[in-house]
Amino acid sequence: MADKRIPFPEVFGDKLDQFTDWAVTLDRERIGRRIDLPFEEVVDFYHRLLPYVDDIMSYLRTRPVDNPSIEDINLVNLMKSLVEVSDAVEIYGQGVIPDAGDLRNYASRLDRDLVGSDRV
Repeated sequence: MADKRIPFPEVFGDKLDQFTDWAVTLDRERIGRRIDLPFEEVVDFYHRLLPYVDDIMSYLRTRPVDNPSIEDINLVNLMKSLVEVSDAVEIYGQGVIPDAGDLRNYASRLDRDLVGSDRV
């Protein structure tokens, strides 16, 4: 787990604290984790988070999208990490997607702080 505490919504208690390292802001950080970490760690993250997905999505459906709290943003970022690794786990069985370019070399237009600047 990371040295700093990333807050998740209180309704989840400490259940999601094990996923702190995965609540990253930028697409390139999520891609980097998928590619750079041992694939077993990626698979472990995927399978450990799956049991919480229904509760997380139910919670997020009740939250405001125009002024999200930092806890809600962290939860969204955690779910983005799950989406990032899902094809690697479910389809390819490896962190590097065959015949794909190294997406860490590209800046996504979505790579911006949801509560801050529009600049990467």
